[in-house]
Amino acid sequence: MFEEQLPLLQSFSENITYAGTAGSGHKLKLLHNFVSLGFSAVLAKAAACADQSGVDAEVLVEVLAKGGGAGAILQRMQPYILERDSSGFNFSISNALKDIGYYLAMVEAAEASRTVADGIFGSLNSAMEAGFDQTNIPELITILNKSEGCQAN
Repeated sequence: MFEEQLPLLQSFSENITYAGTAGSGHKLKLLHNFVSLGFSAVLAKAAACADQSGVDAEVLVEVLAKGGGAGAILQRMQPYILERDSSGFNFSISNALKDIGYYLAMVEAAEASRTVADGIFGSLNSAMEAGFDQTNIPELITILNKSEGCQAN
């Protein structure tokens, strides 16, 4: 079935990955969003702490880019970290919260641990409850800086 539909998929999609049986693609998308949004939340927390600790933003980005913090999320959040420009990562906190909520439902159905996802959900939910629901994800840095800074959470 997948092989038969491949030419059609290739006509409008650049990246095509067979994920498995029905429903696997949806689960894979939730896992991808969890990793991406989770890293976004961790990076926002680190950048907020860097701000409060007097760590130069350019040095933070340089060190992360040369190590384990390198990747697409750092590239998308870098303009905000350095220049407070969130236009390169147009994804709202409410959309992120929705996606993490779907991930939590999947984890719950699998009877797996939700500890890390609960932390991400909590950070996003706090921002939304504070009225930042339509704010872009990179701006979570400023929200966290004002609300908790370097606190463990």
